[in-house]
Amino acid sequence: MRFRLAFGALAALTAALVCSVACKHNKAELSVSTKSWQDEVRTRRAQIEKVKAENGAGFEAMDAGSLGSATLEMIPYVVFRVLQEIEPATFGDDALNASGFFPRQDLPSGHNGIIWTDPTQAAGTFQLRYMTRTCSSCHTARVRLDDGTMRLIFGGSNTEINLHGFIGRITSTLKADLAESADAPAYQAFRKRILDGLASHEPGWFFGAGKVAPADAAKEVATVAANIDAVLGLMRTMNDRRLQSIGLLQAHSYAKVPMPPSLTGGAPGLIETSGLGSVGLVRFVGADKADTVLPPGPSKADIPAIWQIDPTGYANWDGTIRGFARALTSSMAVVGDPAKIDLTVNAKIQGFLGKLPAEPYPFSIDETARRRGEATYQANCAGCHAIPAGRKRNDLVFDVGTDPLRAQAINTLSAGLLTKVVMSICPQTQAECAFGAEGPIVDPSAHRGYVAGPLSGVWAVAPYLHNGSVPTLRQLLVPSLRTKTAFLRGSTSYNQTDGGWEWEPSKEAELRGRGVAAIALHDLREAGFSPVGHGSVADPMLVDGRGKSVRVAWSNNAADKRIVDDLIAYLLSL
Repeated sequence: MRFRLAFGALAALTAALVCSVACKHNKAELSVSTKSWQDEVRTRRAQIEKVKAENGAGFEAMDAGSLGSATLEMIPYVVFRVLQEIEPATFGDDALNASGFFPRQDLPSGHNGIIWTDPTQAAGTFQLRYMTRTCSSCHTARVRLDDGTMRLIFGGSNTEINLHGFIGRITSTLKADLAESADAPAYQAFRKRILDGLASHEPGWFFGAGKVAPADAAKEVATVAANIDAVLGLMRTMNDRRLQSIGLLQAHSYAKVPMPPSLTGGAPGLIETSGLGSVGLVRFVGADKADTVLPPGPSKADIPAIWQIDPTGYANWDGTIRGFARALTSSMAVVGDPAKIDLTVNAKIQGFLGKLPAEPYPFSIDETARRRGEATYQANCAGCHAIPAGRKRNDLVFDVGTDPLRAQAINTLSAGLLTKVVMSICPQTQAECAFGAEGPIVDPSAHRGYVAGPLSGVWAVAPYLHNGSVPTLRQLLVPSLRTKTAFLRGSTSYNQTDGGWEWEPSKEAELRGRGVAAIALHDLREAGFSPVGHGSVADPMLVDGRGKSVRVAWSNNAADKRIVDDLIAYLLSL
Protein backbone atom coordinates (compact mmCIF):
# COMPACT_ATOMS: atom_id res chain seq x y z
CA MET A 1 0.00 0.00 0.00
CA ARG A 2 2.77 2.47 0.83
CA PHE A 3 4.23 2.06 -2.66
CA ARG A 4 0.88 2.93 -4.11
CA LEU A 5 0.63 6.10 -2.06
CA ALA A 6 4.18 7.11 -2.88
CA PHE A 7 3.59 7.26 -6.57
CA GLY A 8 1.12 10.12 -6.25
CA ALA A 9 4.19 12.24 -5.65
CA LEU A 10 6.48 10.06 -7.75
CA ALA A 11 4.45 10.91 -10.82
CA ALA A 12 4.15 14.58 -9.97
CA LEU A 13 4.36 17.49 -12.42
CA THR A 14 4.94 15.96 -15.79
CA ALA A 15 5.23 12.91 -17.96
CA ALA A 16 8.69 12.54 -16.57
CA LEU A 17 9.47 9.12 -17.92
CA VAL A 18 6.93 8.93 -20.71
CA CYS A 19 9.35 9.95 -23.34
CA SER A 20 12.46 7.90 -22.73
CA VAL A 21 12.71 4.69 -24.75
CA ALA A 22 14.85 2.03 -26.34
CA CYS A 23 14.18 1.10 -29.96
CA LYS A 24 14.75 -1.90 -32.14
CA HIS A 25 17.35 -2.00 -34.85
CA ASN A 26 16.05 -0.78 -38.20
CA LYS A 27 17.13 -2.66 -41.30
CA ALA A 28 16.81 0.58 -43.28
CA GLU A 29 20.09 1.61 -41.63
CA LEU A 30 21.99 -1.14 -43.37
CA SER A 31 21.70 -0.46 -47.06
CA VAL A 32 20.59 2.27 -49.41
CA SER A 33 17.57 1.31 -51.48
CA THR A 34 17.84 1.19 -55.25
CA LYS A 35 14.45 2.91 -55.55
CA SER A 36 14.15 6.65 -56.04
CA TRP A 37 13.79 8.46 -52.74
CA GLN A 38 10.19 9.58 -53.37
CA ASP A 39 9.22 6.02 -54.31
CA GLU A 40 10.81 4.83 -51.09
CA VAL A 41 8.94 7.45 -49.09
CA ARG A 42 5.64 6.30 -50.57
CA THR A 43 6.46 2.68 -49.77
CA ARG A 44 7.49 3.44 -46.22
CA ARG A 45 4.47 5.64 -45.56
CA ALA A 46 2.22 2.90 -46.91
CA GLN A 47 3.82 0.51 -44.42
CA ILE A 48 3.07 2.95 -41.59
CA GLU A 49 -0.57 3.09 -42.61
CA LYS A 50 -0.67 -0.71 -42.84
CA VAL A 51 0.70 -1.06 -39.30
CA LYS A 52 -1.81 1.48 -38.01
CA ALA A 53 -4.67 -0.36 -39.71
CA GLU A 54 -3.59 -3.80 -38.51
CA ASN A 55 -3.06 -2.54 -34.96
CA GLY A 56 -6.00 -0.17 -34.73
CA ALA A 57 -6.65 -0.66 -31.03
CA GLY A 58 -3.02 0.03 -30.16
CA PHE A 59 -2.86 3.08 -32.41
CA GLU A 60 -6.10 4.48 -31.01
CA ALA A 61 -4.84 3.94 -27.45
CA MET A 62 -1.56 5.70 -28.22
CA ASP A 63 -3.09 8.61 -30.11
CA ALA A 64 -6.34 9.31 -28.31
CA GLY A 65 -6.67 6.90 -25.40
CA SER A 66 -6.49 7.38 -21.65
CA LEU A 67 -3.61 5.62 -19.91
CA GLY A 68 -5.81 5.04 -16.87
CA SER A 69 -8.89 6.17 -14.99
CA ALA A 70 -7.31 8.97 -12.95
CA THR A 71 -4.98 11.92 -13.48
CA LEU A 72 -2.53 14.01 -11.52
CA GLU A 73 -4.78 17.06 -11.83
CA MET A 74 -8.18 15.39 -11.25
CA ILE A 75 -9.96 18.14 -13.19
CA PRO A 76 -13.33 16.79 -14.39
CA TYR A 77 -13.54 17.21 -18.14
CA VAL A 78 -16.74 19.26 -17.86
CA VAL A 79 -14.86 21.61 -15.48
CA PHE A 80 -11.93 21.73 -17.90
CA ARG A 81 -14.29 22.90 -20.63
CA VAL A 82 -15.57 25.70 -18.39
CA LEU A 83 -11.99 26.62 -17.48
CA GLN A 84 -11.29 27.04 -21.18
CA GLU A 85 -13.78 29.91 -21.10
CA ILE A 86 -13.13 31.52 -17.74
CA GLU A 87 -9.32 31.05 -17.60
CA PRO A 88 -8.37 31.33 -21.30
CA ALA A 89 -4.77 32.40 -20.60
CA THR A 90 -4.13 28.92 -19.16
CA PHE A 91 -6.77 26.60 -20.61
CA GLY A 92 -8.05 28.33 -23.75
CA ASP A 93 -7.41 27.09 -27.27
CA ASP A 94 -4.66 29.62 -27.93
CA ALA A 95 -2.98 28.77 -24.63
CA LEU A 96 -3.09 25.04 -25.39
CA ASN A 97 -1.62 25.67 -28.84
CA ALA A 98 1.17 27.74 -27.28
CA SER A 99 1.89 24.85 -24.90
CA GLY A 100 2.30 22.45 -27.81
CA PHE A 101 -1.12 20.79 -27.69
CA PHE A 102 -1.49 21.78 -31.32
CA PRO A 103 -4.83 21.78 -33.17
CA ARG A 104 -6.22 18.38 -34.23
CA GLN A 105 -9.68 18.57 -35.71
CA ASP A 106 -9.76 14.78 -35.93
CA LEU A 107 -9.75 14.49 -32.12
CA PRO A 108 -12.73 15.26 -29.88
CA SER A 109 -10.83 17.76 -27.74
CA GLY A 110 -9.63 19.65 -30.81
CA HIS A 111 -6.05 19.38 -29.53
CA ASN A 112 -3.27 16.83 -29.85
CA GLY A 113 -2.62 15.03 -26.58
CA ILE A 114 -5.78 16.10 -24.68
CA ILE A 115 -8.60 13.64 -23.94
CA TRP A 116 -10.70 12.42 -21.02
CA THR A 117 -10.50 9.30 -18.88
CA ASP A 118 -13.08 6.58 -18.67
CA PRO A 119 -15.63 7.28 -15.93
CA THR A 120 -13.91 6.83 -12.60
CA GLN A 121 -14.69 7.27 -8.93
CA ALA A 122 -12.56 9.68 -6.93
CA ALA A 123 -11.99 8.46 -3.38
CA GLY A 124 -15.00 6.17 -3.58
CA THR A 125 -17.48 8.97 -4.18
CA PHE A 126 -18.97 9.65 -7.62
CA GLN A 127 -18.12 8.82 -11.21
CA LEU A 128 -16.72 11.43 -13.59
CA ARG A 129 -14.51 11.65 -16.64
CA TYR A 130 -11.32 13.65 -16.03
CA MET A 131 -9.15 15.65 -18.41
CA THR A 132 -5.92 13.78 -19.15
CA ARG A 133 -2.98 13.62 -21.55
CA THR A 134 -2.27 10.90 -24.07
CA CYS A 135 0.95 9.38 -25.39
CA SER A 136 0.57 11.67 -28.38
CA SER A 137 1.10 14.77 -26.23
CA CYS A 138 4.82 13.98 -26.32
CA HIS A 139 5.03 11.54 -29.20
CA THR A 140 2.99 12.91 -32.08
CA ALA A 141 4.70 15.75 -33.87
CA ARG A 142 4.18 17.91 -36.96
CA VAL A 143 6.30 18.95 -39.91
CA ARG A 144 5.49 21.71 -42.40
CA LEU A 145 5.82 20.36 -45.94
CA ASP A 146 7.02 22.31 -48.97
CA ASP A 147 3.44 23.09 -49.98
CA GLY A 148 2.70 24.62 -46.55
CA THR A 149 0.54 21.77 -45.27
CA MET A 150 1.25 19.97 -42.01
CA ARG A 151 2.01 16.26 -41.76
CA LEU A 152 1.58 14.38 -38.49
CA ILE A 153 4.52 12.30 -37.26
CA PHE A 154 3.18 9.47 -35.10
CA GLY A 155 5.60 7.99 -32.58
CA GLY A 156 8.02 10.87 -33.00
CA SER A 157 9.20 13.64 -30.70
CA ASN A 158 6.77 16.54 -30.28
CA THR A 159 9.16 19.46 -30.52
CA GLU A 160 6.29 21.84 -29.67
CA ILE A 161 5.14 20.37 -26.35
CA ASN A 162 6.00 22.41 -23.27
CA LEU A 163 4.68 20.39 -20.34
CA HIS A 164 6.69 22.34 -17.81
CA GLY A 165 5.26 25.64 -18.98
CA PHE A 166 1.75 24.20 -19.18
CA ILE A 167 1.82 22.73 -15.70
CA GLY A 168 3.47 25.85 -14.36
CA ARG A 169 0.49 27.86 -15.59
CA ILE A 170 -2.00 25.29 -14.29
CA THR A 171 -0.52 25.23 -10.81
CA SER A 172 -0.28 29.02 -10.63
CA THR A 173 -3.81 29.60 -11.91
CA LEU A 174 -5.43 26.96 -9.71
CA LYS A 175 -3.49 28.08 -6.64
CA ALA A 176 -4.98 31.54 -7.02
CA ASP A 177 -8.49 30.34 -7.89
CA LEU A 178 -8.81 27.56 -5.31
CA ALA A 179 -7.09 29.59 -2.57
CA GLU A 180 -6.24 27.99 0.75
CA SER A 181 -9.71 27.01 1.85
CA ALA A 182 -13.39 26.96 0.86
CA ASP A 183 -13.95 30.04 3.04
CA ALA A 184 -11.65 32.30 1.02
CA PRO A 185 -13.38 34.98 -1.12
CA ALA A 186 -11.28 33.97 -4.16
CA TYR A 187 -12.52 30.39 -3.84
CA GLN A 188 -16.13 31.44 -3.50
CA ALA A 189 -15.85 33.62 -6.62
CA PHE A 190 -14.20 30.78 -8.56
CA ARG A 191 -16.83 28.31 -7.36
CA LYS A 192 -19.60 30.57 -8.66
CA ARG A 193 -17.89 31.01 -12.04
CA ILE A 194 -17.59 27.23 -12.43
CA LEU A 195 -21.27 26.67 -11.53
CA ASP A 196 -22.40 29.45 -13.85
CA GLY A 197 -20.31 28.00 -16.67
CA LEU A 198 -21.74 24.52 -16.16
CA ALA A 199 -25.28 25.89 -16.27
CA SER A 200 -24.76 28.01 -19.38
CA HIS A 201 -24.18 25.20 -21.90
CA GLU A 202 -26.17 22.38 -23.38
CA PRO A 203 -24.83 18.90 -22.44
CA GLY A 204 -23.58 18.19 -25.96
CA TRP A 205 -21.13 21.11 -25.79
CA PHE A 206 -18.91 19.56 -23.15
CA PHE A 207 -17.65 16.46 -24.96
CA GLY A 208 -18.51 17.21 -28.57
CA ALA A 209 -20.86 15.42 -30.88
CA GLY A 210 -21.06 11.65 -30.85
CA LYS A 211 -18.41 10.89 -28.21
CA VAL A 212 -20.40 10.96 -24.97
CA ALA A 213 -24.17 10.69 -24.99
CA PRO A 214 -25.90 13.97 -24.05
CA ALA A 215 -27.69 12.21 -21.19
CA ASP A 216 -24.36 11.03 -19.78
CA ALA A 217 -22.86 14.49 -20.18
CA ALA A 218 -25.85 16.03 -18.43
CA LYS A 219 -25.41 13.56 -15.57
CA GLU A 220 -21.76 14.55 -15.17
CA VAL A 221 -22.63 18.25 -15.12
CA ALA A 222 -25.26 17.58 -12.46
CA THR A 223 -22.84 15.45 -10.45
CA VAL A 224 -20.19 18.17 -10.42
CA ALA A 225 -22.74 20.84 -9.50
CA ALA A 226 -24.11 18.74 -6.65
CA ASN A 227 -20.62 17.96 -5.34
CA ILE A 228 -18.83 21.16 -6.28
CA ASP A 229 -16.90 21.61 -3.03
CA ALA A 230 -15.67 18.01 -3.05
CA VAL A 231 -14.61 18.34 -6.71
CA LEU A 232 -12.75 21.60 -6.20
CA GLY A 233 -11.31 20.38 -2.90
CA LEU A 234 -9.73 17.40 -4.66
CA MET A 235 -8.35 19.69 -7.35
CA ARG A 236 -6.77 21.84 -4.61
CA THR A 237 -5.24 18.79 -2.92
CA MET A 238 -3.71 17.54 -6.17
CA ASN A 239 -2.43 20.99 -7.09
CA ASP A 240 -0.82 21.48 -3.68
CA ARG A 241 0.92 18.08 -3.94
CA ARG A 242 2.38 19.04 -7.28
CA LEU A 243 3.64 22.36 -5.94
CA GLN A 244 5.22 20.54 -3.00
CA SER A 245 7.01 18.18 -5.38
CA ILE A 246 8.34 21.09 -7.40
CA GLY A 247 9.57 22.81 -4.26
CA LEU A 248 11.26 19.68 -2.94
CA LEU A 249 13.19 19.08 -6.14
CA GLN A 250 14.13 22.73 -6.44
CA ALA A 251 15.50 22.74 -2.89
CA HIS A 252 17.44 19.48 -3.06
CA SER A 253 18.58 19.24 -6.69
CA TYR A 254 18.15 22.42 -8.67
CA ALA A 255 19.51 24.71 -5.95
CA LYS A 256 22.82 22.81 -5.98
CA VAL A 257 23.92 24.13 -9.36
CA PRO A 258 24.36 27.61 -10.82
CA MET A 259 21.74 28.72 -13.34
CA PRO A 260 19.32 25.80 -13.06
CA PRO A 261 16.58 25.54 -15.70
CA SER A 262 12.97 26.25 -14.80
CA LEU A 263 10.72 23.47 -13.56
CA THR A 264 7.65 25.49 -14.56
CA GLY A 265 8.81 26.93 -17.87
CA GLY A 266 11.67 26.90 -20.33
CA ALA A 267 11.78 25.73 -23.94
CA PRO A 268 9.47 23.07 -25.45
CA GLY A 269 10.42 19.49 -26.20
CA LEU A 270 12.21 18.96 -22.86
CA ILE A 271 11.09 17.13 -19.72
CA GLU A 272 12.46 16.52 -16.24
CA THR A 273 13.02 12.81 -16.78
CA SER A 274 14.08 11.56 -13.35
CA GLY A 275 14.05 14.17 -10.62
CA LEU A 276 10.30 14.53 -10.25
CA GLY A 277 9.92 10.79 -10.37
CA SER A 278 12.43 10.42 -7.53
CA VAL A 279 10.54 12.92 -5.36
CA GLY A 280 8.04 10.20 -4.47
CA LEU A 281 10.83 8.05 -3.10
CA VAL A 282 11.53 10.58 -0.34
CA ARG A 283 8.69 9.19 1.77
CA PHE A 284 10.57 5.87 1.99
CA VAL A 285 13.76 7.41 3.36
CA GLY A 286 12.42 10.47 5.17
CA ALA A 287 12.75 14.16 4.38
CA ASP A 288 16.03 14.38 6.28
CA LYS A 289 17.55 11.90 3.80
CA ALA A 290 16.00 13.30 0.63
CA ASP A 291 19.43 13.82 -0.88
CA THR A 292 20.00 10.05 -0.88
CA VAL A 293 17.33 9.49 -3.56
CA LEU A 294 17.10 12.80 -5.41
CA PRO A 295 19.43 13.64 -8.32
CA PRO A 296 22.52 15.77 -7.63
CA GLY A 297 21.26 18.38 -10.09
CA PRO A 298 18.69 19.02 -12.84
CA SER A 299 17.94 16.13 -15.20
CA LYS A 300 15.85 17.81 -17.88
CA ALA A 301 16.31 16.03 -21.20
CA ASP A 302 15.07 15.94 -24.76
CA ILE A 303 12.00 13.92 -25.81
CA PRO A 304 13.08 11.03 -28.05
CA ALA A 305 10.93 9.16 -30.54
CA ILE A 306 9.25 5.90 -29.54
CA TRP A 307 8.75 4.15 -32.87
CA GLN A 308 10.11 0.61 -33.14
CA ILE A 309 10.44 0.33 -29.39
CA ASP A 310 12.04 -2.88 -28.16
CA PRO A 311 9.47 -4.44 -25.75
CA THR A 312 12.23 -6.04 -23.67
CA GLY A 313 15.01 -3.50 -24.26
CA TYR A 314 16.54 -0.71 -22.20
CA ALA A 315 14.72 2.63 -22.03
CA ASN A 316 15.54 6.09 -20.74
CA TRP A 317 18.53 8.12 -21.89
CA ASP A 318 20.74 6.25 -19.43
CA GLY A 319 19.26 2.81 -20.16
CA THR A 320 17.96 2.28 -16.64
CA ILE A 321 14.41 1.09 -17.37
CA ARG A 322 13.59 -2.21 -19.06
CA GLY A 323 10.69 -3.41 -21.16
CA PHE A 324 7.17 -2.84 -19.87
CA ALA A 325 8.51 -0.82 -16.95
CA ARG A 326 8.86 2.05 -19.41
CA ALA A 327 5.14 1.95 -20.12
CA LEU A 328 4.26 1.74 -16.43
CA THR A 329 6.46 4.61 -15.31
CA SER A 330 5.21 6.62 -18.26
CA SER A 331 1.62 6.02 -17.23
CA MET A 332 2.28 6.77 -13.58
CA ALA A 333 3.64 10.14 -14.63
CA VAL A 334 0.21 10.93 -16.12
CA VAL A 335 -2.26 8.82 -14.12
CA GLY A 336 -0.68 9.24 -10.69
CA ASP A 337 -2.42 6.41 -8.83
CA PRO A 338 -0.84 3.09 -9.88
CA ALA A 339 -4.09 1.25 -9.13
CA LYS A 340 -5.81 3.31 -11.83
CA ILE A 341 -3.33 2.47 -14.62
CA ASP A 342 -4.92 0.50 -17.46
CA LEU A 343 -2.43 -2.34 -18.00
CA THR A 344 -4.33 -3.69 -20.99
CA VAL A 345 -4.21 -0.34 -22.78
CA ASN A 346 -0.52 0.02 -22.03
CA ALA A 347 0.21 -3.43 -23.42
CA LYS A 348 -1.66 -2.53 -26.62
CA ILE A 349 0.33 0.68 -26.98
CA GLN A 350 3.63 -1.10 -26.46
CA GLY A 351 2.70 -3.77 -29.01
CA PHE A 352 1.78 -1.13 -31.58
CA LEU A 353 4.91 0.96 -31.04
CA GLY A 354 7.11 -2.09 -31.47
CA LYS A 355 5.79 -2.46 -35.01
CA LEU A 356 5.49 1.21 -35.98
CA PRO A 357 8.11 2.27 -38.56
CA ALA A 358 9.82 5.63 -38.37
CA GLU A 359 8.30 8.43 -40.43
CA PRO A 360 10.44 8.91 -43.56
CA TYR A 361 12.04 12.24 -44.37
CA PRO A 362 9.43 14.11 -46.44
CA PHE A 363 11.76 16.26 -48.54
CA SER A 364 14.11 15.53 -51.44
CA ILE A 365 17.47 13.81 -50.98
CA ASP A 366 20.51 13.79 -53.26
CA GLU A 367 20.65 10.05 -53.88
CA THR A 368 24.24 10.05 -55.08
CA ALA A 369 25.29 11.84 -51.89
CA ARG A 370 23.18 9.41 -49.90
CA ARG A 371 25.05 6.43 -51.33
CA ARG A 372 28.41 8.00 -50.52
CA GLY A 373 27.18 8.88 -47.03
CA GLU A 374 26.29 5.27 -46.28
CA ALA A 375 29.96 4.30 -46.47
CA THR A 376 30.87 6.99 -43.95
CA TYR A 377 28.03 5.87 -41.69
CA GLN A 378 29.08 2.22 -41.79
CA ALA A 379 32.69 3.08 -41.03
CA ASN A 380 32.10 5.66 -38.29
CA CYS A 381 28.57 5.45 -36.87
CA ALA A 382 27.29 1.87 -37.09
CA GLY A 383 29.61 0.61 -34.36
CA CYS A 384 27.55 2.47 -31.77
CA HIS A 385 24.20 3.08 -33.44
CA ALA A 386 23.57 -0.24 -35.21
CA ILE A 387 24.44 -2.69 -32.43
CA PRO A 388 22.60 -6.04 -32.81
CA ALA A 389 19.55 -6.74 -30.67
CA GLY A 390 19.94 -8.65 -27.42
CA ARG A 391 23.00 -6.83 -26.13
CA LYS A 392 23.27 -5.85 -22.47
CA ARG A 393 23.04 -2.30 -21.16
CA ASN A 394 26.80 -1.76 -20.87
CA ASP A 395 27.17 -2.48 -24.58
CA LEU A 396 24.65 0.25 -25.42
CA VAL A 397 25.69 3.04 -23.05
CA PHE A 398 28.65 5.29 -23.88
CA ASP A 399 30.38 8.26 -22.32
CA VAL A 400 31.21 10.54 -25.25
CA GLY A 401 31.89 13.69 -23.27
CA THR A 402 28.34 15.06 -23.23
CA ASP A 403 26.85 16.93 -20.27
CA PRO A 404 26.89 14.44 -17.34
CA LEU A 405 24.03 15.72 -15.16
CA ARG A 406 21.27 13.51 -16.57
CA ALA A 407 23.49 10.40 -16.38
CA GLN A 408 23.95 10.98 -12.64
CA ALA A 409 20.23 11.16 -11.84
CA ILE A 410 19.68 7.55 -10.65
CA ASN A 411 21.72 5.92 -7.88
CA THR A 412 21.73 2.48 -6.28
CA LEU A 413 19.15 3.32 -3.63
CA SER A 414 16.70 5.03 -5.96
CA ALA A 415 17.04 2.20 -8.51
CA GLY A 416 16.19 -0.35 -5.81
CA LEU A 417 13.17 1.58 -4.57
CA LEU A 418 11.90 2.12 -8.10
CA THR A 419 12.22 -1.62 -8.73
CA LYS A 420 10.00 -2.36 -5.72
CA VAL A 421 7.43 0.17 -6.86
CA VAL A 422 7.27 -1.22 -10.40
CA MET A 423 7.02 -4.80 -9.17
CA SER A 424 4.15 -3.82 -6.87
CA ILE A 425 2.24 -2.53 -9.89
CA CYS A 426 2.99 -5.15 -12.51
CA PRO A 427 1.30 -8.53 -11.89
CA GLN A 428 3.54 -11.48 -12.58
CA THR A 429 0.62 -13.17 -14.35
CA GLN A 430 0.95 -10.61 -17.14
CA ALA A 431 3.47 -11.65 -19.78
CA GLU A 432 4.92 -8.13 -20.12
CA CYS A 433 5.85 -8.17 -16.43
CA ALA A 434 8.38 -11.01 -16.77
CA PHE A 435 11.50 -8.88 -16.31
CA GLY A 436 13.89 -11.72 -15.56
CA ALA A 437 16.84 -11.66 -13.19
CA GLU A 438 17.92 -8.15 -14.21
CA GLY A 439 14.58 -6.73 -13.06
CA PRO A 440 12.70 -3.69 -14.37
CA ILE A 441 15.19 -1.03 -13.18
CA VAL A 442 18.95 -1.26 -13.71
CA ASP A 443 21.37 0.42 -11.32
CA PRO A 444 23.61 2.56 -13.57
CA SER A 445 26.19 3.39 -10.91
CA ALA A 446 28.94 1.15 -12.28
CA HIS A 447 28.61 2.35 -15.87
CA ARG A 448 27.20 5.81 -16.50
CA GLY A 449 26.60 7.44 -19.84
CA TYR A 450 23.91 7.62 -22.49
CA VAL A 451 22.36 5.07 -24.83
CA ALA A 452 23.51 5.31 -28.44
CA GLY A 453 20.23 4.17 -29.96
CA PRO A 454 19.31 3.36 -33.55
CA LEU A 455 18.99 6.37 -35.83
CA SER A 456 15.68 5.48 -37.47
CA GLY A 457 13.87 8.73 -38.22
CA VAL A 458 16.78 10.75 -36.84
CA TRP A 459 15.80 13.66 -39.08
CA ALA A 460 12.68 14.22 -36.94
CA VAL A 461 14.25 14.18 -33.47
CA ALA A 462 16.33 17.35 -33.64
CA PRO A 463 17.77 19.08 -31.63
CA TYR A 464 20.45 16.52 -30.85
CA LEU A 465 22.25 14.95 -27.87
CA HIS A 466 20.32 13.79 -24.82
CA ASN A 467 19.75 17.39 -23.73
CA GLY A 468 18.60 18.63 -27.14
CA SER A 469 21.25 21.34 -27.19
CA VAL A 470 22.67 20.96 -30.72
CA PRO A 471 20.14 22.29 -33.25
CA THR A 472 21.14 20.41 -36.43
CA LEU A 473 22.94 17.36 -37.73
CA ARG A 474 25.52 19.64 -39.33
CA GLN A 475 26.35 21.25 -36.00
CA LEU A 476 26.53 17.83 -34.37
CA LEU A 477 29.03 16.60 -36.98
CA VAL A 478 30.98 19.89 -37.20
CA PRO A 479 31.58 21.05 -33.60
CA SER A 480 33.14 24.35 -34.68
CA LEU A 481 29.71 25.37 -36.02
CA ARG A 482 27.79 24.68 -32.81
CA THR A 483 25.90 27.63 -31.45
CA LYS A 484 26.88 28.65 -27.94
CA THR A 485 23.97 31.01 -27.40
CA ALA A 486 20.25 30.49 -26.89
CA PHE A 487 18.36 29.11 -29.88
CA LEU A 488 14.72 28.50 -30.76
CA ARG A 489 13.02 25.21 -30.04
CA GLY A 490 9.49 24.30 -31.12
CA SER A 491 9.59 25.03 -34.84
CA THR A 492 7.77 22.83 -37.34
CA SER A 493 9.69 24.24 -40.32
CA TYR A 494 12.65 22.16 -41.43
CA ASN A 495 16.16 23.23 -42.43
CA GLN A 496 16.77 20.84 -45.30
CA THR A 497 20.39 21.88 -45.78
CA ASP A 498 21.64 21.26 -42.27
CA GLY A 499 19.16 18.66 -41.01
CA GLY A 500 17.11 20.03 -38.14
CA TRP A 501 14.22 22.31 -37.24
CA GLU A 502 14.63 26.01 -37.92
CA TRP A 503 16.36 27.38 -34.85
CA GLU A 504 17.83 30.83 -35.44
CA PRO A 505 16.36 33.52 -33.13
CA SER A 506 16.35 35.99 -36.03
CA LYS A 507 13.61 33.88 -37.67
CA GLU A 508 11.19 33.97 -34.74
CA ALA A 509 8.82 36.53 -36.30
CA GLU A 510 8.81 34.61 -39.59
CA LEU A 511 8.04 31.32 -37.84
CA ARG A 512 5.27 32.83 -35.75
CA GLY A 513 3.86 34.27 -38.93
CA ARG A 514 3.48 30.70 -40.20
CA GLY A 515 1.32 29.91 -37.19
CA VAL A 516 3.94 28.36 -34.92
CA ALA A 517 2.80 29.21 -31.39
CA ALA A 518 5.03 27.09 -29.12
CA ILE A 519 8.55 28.31 -29.97
CA ALA A 520 10.78 29.59 -27.18
CA LEU A 521 14.48 30.12 -26.55
CA HIS A 522 16.59 27.26 -25.17
CA ASP A 523 19.28 28.78 -22.95
CA LEU A 524 22.51 26.77 -23.21
CA ARG A 525 23.93 28.52 -20.14
CA GLU A 526 21.50 26.67 -17.90
CA ALA A 527 22.71 23.62 -15.97
CA GLY A 528 22.46 20.38 -17.91
CA PHE A 529 22.29 21.97 -21.36
CA SER A 530 25.93 22.11 -22.41
CA PRO A 531 26.25 21.42 -26.17
CA VAL A 532 29.55 19.58 -25.88
CA GLY A 533 30.54 15.99 -26.57
CA HIS A 534 30.26 13.46 -29.38
CA GLY A 535 33.59 14.62 -30.76
CA SER A 536 35.22 18.03 -30.69
CA VAL A 537 37.49 20.24 -32.75
CA ALA A 538 40.47 19.09 -30.69
CA ASP A 539 39.50 15.42 -30.59
CA PRO A 540 37.26 14.20 -33.45
CA MET A 541 37.80 10.50 -32.65
CA LEU A 542 35.95 8.08 -30.38
CA VAL A 543 36.19 4.37 -29.60
CA ASP A 544 32.98 2.73 -30.80
CA GLY A 545 31.05 -0.32 -29.62
CA ARG A 546 33.29 -2.60 -31.65
CA GLY A 547 36.44 -1.25 -30.01
CA LYS A 548 37.48 0.67 -33.13
CA SER A 549 38.72 4.26 -33.19
CA VAL A 550 36.29 6.12 -35.45
CA ARG A 551 35.81 9.69 -36.55
CA VAL A 552 32.62 11.38 -35.38
CA ALA A 553 33.50 15.05 -35.93
CA TRP A 554 34.74 16.98 -38.95
CA SER A 555 35.92 20.47 -39.78
CA ASN A 556 34.17 22.97 -42.04
CA ASN A 557 36.78 23.00 -44.81
CA ALA A 558 35.85 22.10 -48.38
CA ALA A 559 37.03 18.48 -48.22
CA ASP A 560 35.25 17.72 -44.95
CA LYS A 561 32.15 19.61 -46.01
CA ARG A 562 31.48 17.12 -48.81
CA ILE A 563 31.84 14.21 -46.37
CA VAL A 564 29.43 15.87 -43.96
CA ASP A 565 26.95 16.73 -46.73
CA ASP A 566 26.95 13.10 -47.84
CA LEU A 567 26.58 11.76 -44.31
CA ILE A 568 23.68 14.13 -43.63
CA ALA A 569 21.98 12.92 -46.81
CA TYR A 570 22.25 9.33 -45.61
CA LEU A 571 21.16 10.09 -42.05
CA LEU A 572 18.09 11.94 -43.30
CA SER A 573 17.06 8.80 -45.19
CA LEU A 574 17.07 6.50 -42.15
